[in-house]
Amino acid sequence: ALWFDRPVGPVDSLEWRLLEVFLSDYRADDLPCLPCLSEIPAGYRAAVCARLDCDEAVASAAPLVELYSNHGAPLSLALLTGQPIDDADMKLMREVVAAGGSVVPHSVRHEPNWGGSYERALAEARESRAWIERHLPEAGTVRYAVSPFHQNPPYAVAALAAC
Repeated sequence: ALWFDRPVGPVDSLEWRLLEVFLSDYRADDLPCLPCLSEIPAGYRAAVCARLDCDEAVASAAPLVELYSNHGAPLSLALLTGQPIDDADMKLMREVVAAGGSVVPHSVRHEPNWGGSYERALAEARESRAWIERHLPEAGTVRYAVSPFHQNPPYAVAALAAC
């Protein structure tokens, strides 16, 4: 039994990887195994999506940014704006944006449930959005965010919409 104590289940979590590995490796020598992608827009045969949650040095993502760039695929960086950001981090973020990728907020302090209240979530969203728009204007107007711990309580969603 595998228990998920999240309303969304295993999607977008480390637990999902456990299922992927199990299902793709189960009796691989005996049974055919085909990956299955769902909800691909009409007219497309496949989808590629990558997002890095930058809770550590942004520049540490350089090898992955280079790999995606070599394949002509854009990348999205979800930036924790309250962490120290140095010149190498800024350079990499500018390269991502120039290559057609994006830099979006991942909050300021990376608190569970956006800080636990509507007021905290609104402050986190506004502050992280302002940081990106001030320091990385080439990224354009911020319209999206990646939630800390991928938690989206209703008050946080309302705060993000109000931001």
